[in-house]
Amino acid sequence: MLNRPDVREFTLRALYPLLAMLLVPICLLWPISRAHALGADIGDFAAPMPGHDLMALYMINSKNSDMYKNSQIIDNRAKLDVNTTILRYAHPTQVGDSFIINPSLILTHQNMSPDNVAGLDHTAGMGDPFIGIPFWLHVDRANREYLTIGPWLYLPLGEYDHKDFLNPGENRWKAVLQLGYQRGLGEHFDLDVLLEADFYGKNDEYGPDKLTRRQRPWYEAKGGVTYLFNDPGASQLGVGVYFDQGGETEVDGQLQGDQVKTRGFYIQGSTMLTPADQFMVGLFRDLDVENGFKMSQQLRLRYLHVF
Repeated sequence: MLNRPDVREFTLRALYPLLAMLLVPICLLWPISRAHALGADIGDFAAPMPGHDLMALYMINSKNSDMYKNSQIIDNRAKLDVNTTILRYAHPTQVGDSFIINPSLILTHQNMSPDNVAGLDHTAGMGDPFIGIPFWLHVDRANREYLTIGPWLYLPLGEYDHKDFLNPGENRWKAVLQLGYQRGLGEHFDLDVLLEADFYGKNDEYGPDKLTRRQRPWYEAKGGVTYLFNDPGASQLGVGVYFDQGGETEVDGQLQGDQVKTRGFYIQGSTMLTPADQFMVGLFRDLDVENGFKMSQQLRLRYLHVF
């Protein structure tokens, strides 16, 4: 959950000479499109049943390659593999007669392995934990129609070392607001739409000289269609597209020209192994990238248990 003009364009006073030589490859690491957006999986907008807690374990492998600037490849050798483990606990609760809320706590661990990127080393550790209370404004189970709003807050508690430019934690607060909508289209299809906005606090310990790094909001739109099978496992298969834009960073008042504009697709499938256990697998891939790494492949595995 992870800047970039030509070195000659940087006017930061306090950077070390060696750091200045490495700024382009290091700064271009930050906008990895699927790393910033919280996103959602197929079926996530269906309201959970109050009284049944949920535990989910995610294993996510992201392979990033081909570094871009202004939609042009500037380094086809640089790579970054990221393995992320996520543990989520949720407690669906009925509020009055109209609302369902789903308080959630999420813990993350990241293992990041760069290759052919000067100045970066392998790093691993706990990422920033985050909490959320998604709530459903509309629930129509008969027609499989749901409208949900999800506020989330990332806590700056993950592992962070200002001397490194690659860290599991971000050393800043982060707030996410999601709007999700799902509706059944006949017997076998569901429509899913997600709108998301990410807002960032400042990191005042960025780099060896502890500079101040800010970031403008990051936006994502995602839409897809899911097919529902009539099998004992209530299996689903969904496909769709996503769009990310924004997120330009600023270091000590200097805009970095690293705004993100990314388009990609996904395919996900899930099935119930038992009445209380679900397994999901998904593949995400960037199609067009303006700045930063291109995510050539993201494999997502999820195990969900209903208590």
